[in-house]
Amino acid sequence: MSAAAPARLGRWAARLEVLASPRVRVSAFPVVLIAGGLLGLMLLTPYLVAPDAPLTIPWPLFALLCFLAEVKVIYVHFRRGTLRSP
Repeated sequence: MSAAAPARLGRWAARLEVLASPRVRVSAFPVVLIAGGLLGLMLLTPYLVAPDAPLTIPWPLFALLCFLAEVKVIYVHFRRGTLRSP
């Protein structure tokens, strides 16, 4: 082993230390998730087949039902706190 080997290892260790820092790991995590999602989208989506639905709901009716569910809020008073339930 030459005298330059520990110096090279020191440089690599410093680079790995920077790559393993919490900021880099937290920033890389969403990038990895997005890349995996896009890869799955491109590779798996062409082979998906729509299942036969026993009941079809027109989208305007579905949108109206979602709107009504969001508008109707039930307030529940439990002891001293107030809870809200859709």
